[in-house]
Amino acid sequence: MKITRWISGGLLIGLLSTLLPLTALAESTDSTTETDKEPYYISIRWGAFDAENTDLPETDWDGSINLEGDMLGHVVNGIGFEFKDSVIPFTSDRFETNFTSSIYHLNDGLLLRVRADLDDEETPTVTFTADYLDSPIEVVLEDIVNSDEALTEYDDGTYQVQFNHLTRDDWYAWLEDNVALTEFSEVLQEIIALDILTEEKEEELDELAFEMFAVRPIVFNALRLQRLTNAIDEITAELWELIEADASADEILAVLRKAKAHFKNFSEKLHERITDGNKGSWYWNYLTNVVDLGYFDGYRDADGNLTGEIGPSHNITRFQALKVAANLANNSALGYGTYDCEVDTVTETDLDWMGDHWATGYVQCLNDYEAASGNSLTLLDIINEDLDAGKQKITRAEIVMLFFEILEVTANDYDVYSFDDLENSGLPEETKDFIQMANDLEIIAGYGNRVFGPNKFVNRAEAFKIVMLFTEVYES
Repeated sequence: MKITRWISGGLLIGLLSTLLPLTALAESTDSTTETDKEPYYISIRWGAFDAENTDLPETDWDGSINLEGDMLGHVVNGIGFEFKDSVIPFTSDRFETNFTSSIYHLNDGLLLRVRADLDDEETPTVTFTADYLDSPIEVVLEDIVNSDEALTEYDDGTYQVQFNHLTRDDWYAWLEDNVALTEFSEVLQEIIALDILTEEKEEELDELAFEMFAVRPIVFNALRLQRLTNAIDEITAELWELIEADASADEILAVLRKAKAHFKNFSEKLHERITDGNKGSWYWNYLTNVVDLGYFDGYRDADGNLTGEIGPSHNITRFQALKVAANLANNSALGYGTYDCEVDTVTETDLDWMGDHWATGYVQCLNDYEAASGNSLTLLDIINEDLDAGKQKITRAEIVMLFFEILEVTANDYDVYSFDDLENSGLPEETKDFIQMANDLEIIAGYGNRVFGPNKFVNRAEAFKIVMLFTEVYES
């Protein structure tokens, strides 16, 4: 039977190679490329790499990357990377891709998968061109591959351009240590050993298990890989419970079918269904990340179906912010994330004032967590009155305070603030400290001229950025 063939191979390597798009690319290009050429994974990054440079202006980088010599290549989609084309066609002697990128105190880049013979007399060379540079940067591929660290080929004291070789081992190392995958293989073998499946159901189990793993997380998104691992842990535990309860084959398959549908979220680019986002805007990269990670999914119609609209310019409400913050805490396993409360299973509530509000489950869980932990959530103290008064928009100060509080982060004590409008704002000292702390962590920035605007409302585009940067700091 097919399933035992790929499970018995140790770490499911025959199956699990589909987990990484690098392997998928290697397989997909072998049929159309020269197999005597070795594959190499080259990252090219540009922008500011000094974390202390927080006052840099926005800088646009528009340019192209060319592969010269006898070389083939693809751009590999990566989180946090901006470029116009997601899949770039290549020819036998030349590869070129155009990109556009806006730097906001950070850096940007892309990942290339190339095939080349380093000993070929036509020296494979990577050429990086950008409007920001005085002249193109040409780097011999062999120099990148043989370097033990990133090559900085441009440095004007503020912005740099770096080239780095990422080995295949870098991408497979996580497989070797991933206990979740080996435990999942064990539970599948146990199901087979029970001999309760008909031949037809064995085939279905085989196909379900394979398709569950035929997902391709975005390469640079370690968060998504961890999210996938957590999902595998959960399904493994549920299957063991069914086995111990002498569940039927149909009950076991029902769990796998449900899991298969859930795992599809890891292979689909959920942001592609968004119809009202501006791909050229400053927030687009943050939007794609928070949507693909499941923090935002957009508006729904009366029947509960997604409309494709996400409303970047709309203000985010306090209830929406509570939901996102709760999910961040869960994914980070910090603060509220350590409290066991399933929002979807809340059937009783002592919050009569919430009525049938969609966020009742979240508010009830957070209210219970607050009582059990002794950790106060400032927003819960005002949200009751807020709902009655119809004032549901969240301010910049409130969203920063909410995220730190729900993660149970202790504020640093500041005597001096980077924003002049905090000193006499009337905000509690802890709130001002959290705002300064978020600024130090490069999660938030002001409007310039040392102005933060703590009482201004937060639109959803701004929330995308705040959520993603909190995620990068605390979930990782």
